Amino acid sequence: MSTRRRGSRSFTTLLDIGLLFAATAILILPLFRIGYFDDWMSIEGSFISDARFIRDHWPHPAWHALWYCGNRFDYAYAPATRYGAAIASMLFNVIPVRGYHIYIAILYCLGISGIYFLVRTGSDSRGAAWLAATAEALLSPILVFKSYREDSLHGMPERLNALIKWGEGPHLCALAIIPFALAFSLLAFRGGRRWTVAAAAICAGCAGASADKASPKRAAGRGVRPR
Repeated sequence: MSTRRRGSRSFTTLLDIGLLFAATAILILPLFRIGYFDDWMSIEGSFISDARFIRDHWPHPAWHALWYCGNRFDYAYAPATRYGAAIASMLFNVIPVRGYHIYIAILYCLGISGIYFLVRTGSDSRGAAWLAATAEALLSPILVFKSYREDSLHGMPERLNALIKWGEGPHLCALAIIPFALAFSLLAFRGGRRWTVAAAAICAGCAGASADKASPKRAAGRGVRPR
């Protein structure tokens, strides 16, 4: 690939990622500004309370007295979403619930852009990448499966429904980062520069740090005693 073509491809990739991020942000704009949801099925309250706990005991609470009759804070849950929400709360000078929703909204938008980046990297087709990202943003199992339609809040796509109705912020944040990890891995396997290897490793680490299944508590097993 010539230097000129590579530069043009990089420019259009970054441009399209930015456009998709902005378009997705417009679709979910209320999420950036909303406070508490009137939804008792959502589990996001635990993540919001952890974000508040981090903000009030910055930079590291060390001990969490409210989990399992007292536990090391690191063992309670994966850190990325909680810290991201706390940082957003401090950065934008908003209450923790607003910080949490700002953070998950940003990651949701990045997730749609990430699908574009992954398909563009894998296929080198701008059209296919746009089609995949648009489908990810707008299509959903609710179009096919009745059970998903009945579960969907106001007919939202399943990805957004899991985020809003059920409060699955950490899992959706991890899911948003995984396409970037895979795309950078493809670039690295193709003989890319060292920064692509570093980018793949960082994205993979951030995805693991976002989902509770990868938390130290899960990895080490239950009943870990703090020293």
